Amino acid sequence: MKTFRICAAPVLRTWLMIAVLACWPFYVQGADVVDLFILAGQSNMQGYMGDASKFPPGSSITDLSIPFYYVEPAMDGHDLAPKPSAVSETRPISAAAKSIAKAKQLWSDFRRGSARLLEWPPAPVPRLQWTYLGPQWGRFPGGHFGPEVSFARKLLEDGLHPAIFKYSKESTSLTDDWKGPGEGGLYDDFLKTLRRAISDLNHAGYSVKIRGLVWIQGENDALTEEAADRYFNRLQAIIRDLRQEILTNRTPVILGADEMHPHMALRPQVKAAQEAMAKAEPCVIRSSMQGLKKADFTHLTPESLVDHGLRLYRSYRRIAADCSSSPR
Repeated sequence: MKTFRICAAPVLRTWLMIAVLACWPFYVQGADVVDLFILAGQSNMQGYMGDASKFPPGSSITDLSIPFYYVEPAMDGHDLAPKPSAVSETRPISAAAKSIAKAKQLWSDFRRGSARLLEWPPAPVPRLQWTYLGPQWGRFPGGHFGPEVSFARKLLEDGLHPAIFKYSKESTSLTDDWKGPGEGGLYDDFLKTLRRAISDLNHAGYSVKIRGLVWIQGENDALTEEAADRYFNRLQAIIRDLRQEILTNRTPVILGADEMHPHMALRPQVKAAQEAMAKAEPCVIRSSMQGLKKADFTHLTPESLVDHGLRLYRSYRRIAADCSSSPR
């Protein structure tokens, strides 16, 4: 699908910009509280086969109302460092500083948003900064997308003010890549970057309520018996550290992985570990990918990525109903 651009006359562009500002659902309506959802994992969270030429149709105004921050570690050249101690999101911020920061954010997003309305599919959004829901750089010429799109849109329909933080990289295991707290792996970088993203929202004048964590990962830990056998303990260490550092004990956690992946079928310990985690830990649920159509041996098609996002949303609603962190 080719990108479609509108060459508007100056008067038309002026009226379009006025319409964008008038309809801006998130910033203009003064939503000072954002409901943060943390999405992390490997290729099917990334959207490895989510060609953005098939970006799911929807309202551009709707997507522009959903703050979005994404990281693909190797692409961004991160130095994997130990997690920091207390960070700036806990520092008091003056009312004047909040107003100035929010005005700057409004103007920046307004300029990008007005340009966004003039093309479809939308262009990939910037990395490592708060922007709006859309395709991400990499994988395909026009970018790629994952389950976050349909997931976030459904949350918005519920009357929430969702903000999505997404950290994903294909072919990553807990054993070799994510590692554990303080071990200098992806997990430490993930936590460090998440703290920075929350701090950026705070300094833009928003109060952040963390509503849930979605973790889609595990296939590469089924490569060996040893890694598969240790998956439960490694995942439990990460979830418990997150609850201690940034989540509450009642924050909903949704786990998932491709149970039909050849490695997962050969070593079902990983799926069993996620199921056991859902029984052992409070406010944890496992969401299945069974039956979703694939583009190859494991990666979901663009259409199935949309369906997966809807499954994750339904899993969130089920577990949130039983947890005190639920917005309802």
